[in-house]
Amino acid sequence: MGIPMDTKADCGLNHTPAEVSFVRGGPFYRAQQALGLIHPNKWNLGRRIAVVIVITWLPLLVLTALLNLQGLNSLLRDERQRG
Repeated sequence: MGIPMDTKADCGLNHTPAEVSFVRGGPFYRAQQALGLIHPNKWNLGRRIAVVIVITWLPLLVLTALLNLQGLNSLLRDERQRG
């Protein structure tokens, strides 16, 4: 008395579970994918770092330009005292 095995049921047991990642996922990761910074087999780390630097420093430069123009000039120039 053999019980026939369902081959379709066995297929689900043989696949490997999805990879768990603490880095991939979340809204920031999805935003980077939407901007084309992350591809399936490429991390494009240099471009991602450049975008993060622009996102963090650009608002500071704009606020300094609007609120303290002399501060912006001193920030962008190297004014060393000569003695």
